[in-house]
Amino acid sequence: MSQHLAGLGALVNVDTEQPFVAITFADGPDPGSTSAFLEVLRRTNARATFFVLAERALRHPELTAQIRADGHELAVHGWDHRNLATTGPRLPRAAFNYRRDLALRARDAIDPRARWYRPTFDQHNPAVARAIRAAGMTPVSWSVSAQDWKPQPATRIANSVLASVTSGDIVLWHDAIAETRTPAAFDRSQSLAALDCVLASLSSSMRFVTLSDLVDSGNPVWRVGSATTRSSGDAPLIQAPIAEPESYRGLPL
Repeated sequence: MSQHLAGLGALVNVDTEQPFVAITFADGPDPGSTSAFLEVLRRTNARATFFVLAERALRHPELTAQIRADGHELAVHGWDHRNLATTGPRLPRAAFNYRRDLALRARDAIDPRARWYRPTFDQHNPAVARAIRAAGMTPVSWSVSAQDWKPQPATRIANSVLASVTSGDIVLWHDAIAETRTPAAFDRSQSLAALDCVLASLSSSMRFVTLSDLVDSGNPVWRVGSATTRSSGDAPLIQAPIAEPESYRGLPL
């Protein structure tokens, strides 16, 4: 059964004995916010994986170069933010070729060595998985979401992660927002403050590593279909509001 899921499903977490967690970012890079996220990761000595949109990578090659130079991993989020599951021809063979070729173009633009592909909108189905694998990559989802794609206070974002995260988790975060019906979500300052808090809170018990390092530490766990956010009934771990450092208050997005 696990082999079947590995072929058709998406990677969601890793069964590991190591205290490893993979923070994964999506929708960037963006010159108004990605550098600030890199600074937080640098200061906390954390490593992460950035799922990048190819058209943004081509516009901002200095940011993808900085991600790589800082020791993080580049992965593919798509050519742009279109839904890979519904874009392209309708005939199955033509759709497969289109999705495979688009994935290949995106990987070549971002990093020809990229191992991982997270479809936009987390639209995983067997047809998408086959196209991604034919392009030489592995589909990836997540086990914990910061839910920072919607406007929320940093305290709420941090608590949702801290109440759920455990060793082997793949955490979804956003260093940028590609599109939203809620313009306030483009402001990444609350997400950034929450990341700072989470990394500081877990630094003594967890090690933040790239997705490749997490996968290499144990046995991958697969799921067919879209992710569901893990929830916890525990009381919030952080009661007081998280203050935003002056260095990234009100990011101009």
